[in-house]
Amino acid sequence: MTNHQYTIKQEDLECSICLGSWVNRDPRTLPCQHTYCFDCIQFIEQFDRITCALCCKRIRVPDGGIENLPKNLFVNKLAEVKSDHEVCRKHNKEVIEPIFFCKKCNIKVLCSRCIEEDHLDIDCNLIAHKIIKDLNQKCKNSIDKQRSIDKKNMNNLLKKVDNHKRNCYEILERKFNEIERKIRKYFDKREVNFNNFYLEQETIFTKEKQLNDYLAKLSKEELSVDELPEISINYDLKITDLPNLLQNSKQKTLVNFGDREIFFGSKIHMTIDGIYFLAYFSLEDKTILFKPFSGGKNREIHFNREISDFTVTRNYIYIFCNNVHTLYLSRIVFGKISILEVISENILKLFSAVENENNDTFLLALNEDNDLCYFVNNEIKWKKDIIENLSDGCISCNGNPILIEDKKTLVVLDKRNGETIRIIQCPGFIQMSPVPSNGLLILYHKRNKQKILYHFAEDHYQQELFRGDVINFYASNETNNIIFRTGSFNEIQLCKLE
Repeated sequence: MTNHQYTIKQEDLECSICLGSWVNRDPRTLPCQHTYCFDCIQFIEQFDRITCALCCKRIRVPDGGIENLPKNLFVNKLAEVKSDHEVCRKHNKEVIEPIFFCKKCNIKVLCSRCIEEDHLDIDCNLIAHKIIKDLNQKCKNSIDKQRSIDKKNMNNLLKKVDNHKRNCYEILERKFNEIERKIRKYFDKREVNFNNFYLEQETIFTKEKQLNDYLAKLSKEELSVDELPEISINYDLKITDLPNLLQNSKQKTLVNFGDREIFFGSKIHMTIDGIYFLAYFSLEDKTILFKPFSGGKNREIHFNREISDFTVTRNYIYIFCNNVHTLYLSRIVFGKISILEVISENILKLFSAVENENNDTFLLALNEDNDLCYFVNNEIKWKKDIIENLSDGCISCNGNPILIEDKKTLVVLDKRNGETIRIIQCPGFIQMSPVPSNGLLILYHKRNKQKILYHFAEDHYQQELFRGDVINFYASNETNNIIFRTGSFNEIQLCKLE
C-alpha cells in the first residue's frame, strides 16, 4: 500500500482581512467555506450581515450572533508536517538513528558531523537517548509515587496535630471547670456558715462578740485569682529515619505458655515471681495466697484484718479494709501474721501501686472526699479534686497516673503535680493495665460486643493483640506475663508479651 504525503500552502491559512494566520485565533467558517479570524468577522459585521472579503457573498448572521457561526474543523486536525527524515539544524544533515546523548556535554547528538566535530573528546560519553528517556520516566514515576506518600503523610500529621489541638482544648476546659468548682465550693461553704448563725439566733446576744469578730473576718476575707493563666505550647517537628522509626515500633505478639487450668481466686495481682490472690470460698478474707510461676504449692500471707482489696509491689503489699476505710502497708512475709502499718485513713478505693528499681514506691487511691491521692514512698505527694466518675486507675512504669473517666476517656496525669498531660477518647473501655517499657494494655468492646485487647507503646504506637472471648485479664508493669480469663470464669490462660 502506497503512503501519500499531503501539504498545505501557508497562504491557505491566512485571514483575508488581517492577512495573519487564523490557526490560533478561533477561526469561523462562513457558508461560502471561507475562513476568518473571529475578531475580524466581528469587525466586518454590520446590521446582522457579513460580506465575505473573498467572494463578496452577503451572509445573514445566525440567531445568537457570530458565536454561533461554525468553527473551522480543519484546525482541530492540523499538525505540523514533517519529512520522512529529520534533519540536524546545525549541520543540515540527516539525523542518525538511534539518537545519542552526550553525558559530558549534556546535549543530544543528532548527526554524524555532531560526533566528528563536537564529541570526539576522550571525556565525551555517548549513550542512546532512549536510555535517558527511560531514566527520566523512571525518575518521574518515583517522584509521583513519593508525592503520593508525602500527601498521605502530610494528611496523617495534620490529623495528629488536630488531635493534639482538641486534646489541648479538653485540658483547658477541665482546668477552668476545676477552678470554677473551687470558687463555687468556697462560697457554698460561706453560705453554710451564714445559715448556721441564723439557726443560732436565739443565743445571738450571748455570742454577740463572737459573731462580730466572725463577720469582721468574713468582710476582710476575699477570694481572688492570683495570676492570669499562661499558655505555653512547645511543639517540635523532627525528621526521623524511617528504618529507625519502624524499629522503635516493633510489633508485639502474645505467646501462650502452659495449658489452660482451673483457678479459684479473686483480686489477682502478678509480679515477676508469681500470682497473688484471694481464695474463693473463704469465710474470712484475711489470707492472701501466692502461686509461684516456678511451680510448687501455694504459700500463704496472713493478716489480722479482713481484706477488701490489695495490690502488690516487689517488696510490699498494700491492704485496703473497706469496713474502716483504711489503707495499710505490710512487707511480704510468708507463713505468719504480717504487721500492718497505717498509710492513710478515709480511703474509698485503692487503684494501683508500683515500685521502681530504686525501691521507691508510688501509690494511687481515692479518698472519701472524692480526691485522687498520689503517694510517693508512702507519703502523700498531691491530691486532685475529681469531677468525673472514675472507672479505673493505674500507674505507668514512669510513675505517671493513668485514669479512665466514665468508661470512655483516658487521662494521663503528671506524677509531679497531678496536672493533666494527655486526654484520649476510648469508648467501650473495659479494663487497663500497665506493662514494662511504659506500655499500656487496654481491653475494649465494640458495638457488636466483641472484645479487643490493644497494646499502646510509649511512642503512641497502637497495635491490636487479641480479639475474642475474654472475660478479663491481669498484667503487671514488672513482667510481660499476662493472665487471661477465657470462657469459664474459673479457667485461666498464661501468656507472654514478646
